[in-house]
Amino acid sequence: KLMVRIKTTKKKKDDKDGHKDKDKDKDRDLGDRDWECTKMLVKLNVGGEKFITSKSTLYSKGVNLLTKIIDNDEDGRIPCERDDAGYIFIDRNGKVFSIILDFLRTSKLYKPAWLTQAQLNQELDFYGIDIRSSSSS
Repeated sequence: KLMVRIKTTKKKKDDKDGHKDKDKDKDRDLGDRDWECTKMLVKLNVGGEKFITSKSTLYSKGVNLLTKIIDNDEDGRIPCERDDAGYIFIDRNGKVFSIILDFLRTSKLYKPAWLTQAQLNQELDFYGIDIRSSSSS
């Protein structure tokens, strides 16, 4: 069950003893509802490195392997492999993926010195992400 703490604010007015009402915190049981805000986040485990990002980030450059994985999983067609914590597992290099994820977030591709262009191209090809229409360095 999903529990949230909600702070309620009432207009301050005198009670029968002349005291002002104060803000009150209440625990509210929201039940087992599937909230849209949680549906917008995607948890990924890439090569043992964990990432949390938004769906809009993964879809920002159009259809790619990540968007296909999510679509297939949500539609129940091909469920994705998940780790014990529920993260979608992708058996690739997590350090390189962090660069690709930054590209999806910013539209700028920064290649660190430790990464060869061939390695980067291989991962971009694997994920099906086209950088030609975006800025890169």
